Amino acid sequence: MNTKNKNIPARESLKDVIENTSFGEFVKSIRVCDELSQTELAKRMKVTRQFIHAIELGKSNVSAQLASKIAEALGYPREAFVEVLINDMLKKAGINKVVEFKVKAA
Repeated sequence: MNTKNKNIPARESLKDVIENTSFGEFVKSIRVCDELSQTELAKRMKVTRQFIHAIELGKSNVSAQLASKIAEALGYPREAFVEVLINDMLKKAGINKVVEFKVKAA
């Protein structure tokens, strides 16, 4: 482990997660780390627990809007969730590319 530079940008330290984790796995890992049940997340989003379960298993189609809504319900930046979603979609489509969001110049 390299201990010389402890100030690694968040994007760099989460690169493998953002690029290689399925969207459902990502949602579940955040939810579990925050000690939130599927039922509680469902209540926050005004959906069923079964719908959250289906998302986490990758059995439900998720749009960028829904990814944003999940991020908001969990209290995280929506861009990270949409980025993971798009990379998961590309991987499932067999497209060997990675999307990385950058701040748009003013």
